[in-house]
Amino acid sequence: IRRPRVGGCRKKLFSQHEKQNPSSPRRRGPSKCAVWIANKVGNDGTDKPAMHFRDSLLRGNDEKKFNCILPQKRTMSFPEILYEDNHIIAINKPAGYLSQSDGSSAPDVLNSLKAFIKQRDSKPGNVYLGLVHRLDRPVSGVLVIARTSKSASRLSAAFRERTVIKMYRAVVQGDVTRIHHETAGRLVHRLLRDERTRISQITDQEGKPASLSWRVLRTALHRSWIEVALETGLPHQIRAQLAAVGHPIVGDRKYGAKQTILNEKGVIALYCHEMQVPHPISGNTFSVRAPSPAFWKDL
Repeated sequence: IRRPRVGGCRKKLFSQHEKQNPSSPRRRGPSKCAVWIANKVGNDGTDKPAMHFRDSLLRGNDEKKFNCILPQKRTMSFPEILYEDNHIIAINKPAGYLSQSDGSSAPDVLNSLKAFIKQRDSKPGNVYLGLVHRLDRPVSGVLVIARTSKSASRLSAAFRERTVIKMYRAVVQGDVTRIHHETAGRLVHRLLRDERTRISQITDQEGKPASLSWRVLRTALHRSWIEVALETGLPHQIRAQLAAVGHPIVGDRKYGAKQTILNEKGVIALYCHEMQVPHPISGNTFSVRAPSPAFWKDL
């Protein structure tokens, strides 16, 4: 919808009759101006000039009409809580959801969890949650979140200093044992992130060092079930490194997988199975485990 002339909108919105009778039945629907403003503000309502423009134009029932046509941010059903105390909460992140909002209307774990805690605990103000690491959108499993700023700072330092043990499980294409004649190993590469395509690429000299260890759990039907100990934590690291040695994760079309997961869209056969994290207050290491995804038994 093209932006209408403001003058014409003001005449339409604020005729003498409507000024004197805000609840007049003549207001049958949102004006073109209201529609344009709703589109301009966007999904998250963060466009301050447009919000001011809206507030200066809309009055009475038009405000309700505006709220009806403004795109609403979708929420997700609350995931399973794996561990919780006053300082940390760990959840089983479902595949297909963002860890943190990217500004779109797509549901994300962080905001959904804030809304859940606010309602559950009847909190009058805002709920603080600090995201100290992320899982890719098509990946499920253990996601650790700080509940205080002090915990967020200490947990971030633990991830940065690599004192957190991160264990993943994946199903990859090909029989790893038959092809490489070994049941365990270590991969070391350099990864360069292409921000335009959002793909991590293996390079010779550029990029950041990336390393992981792996072991085979079982093999069947030209697939291998493996466990991965992630040593560094770069974007798409496991996906890129396994694809680089000829074993892309099942369902990961972005990194060359040809095999898909039946009846699952936007999901890959990778999940964070376990995390061993030093507690930000006591300092004691505790372990959190997530169950395998529902589709795992069908792979």
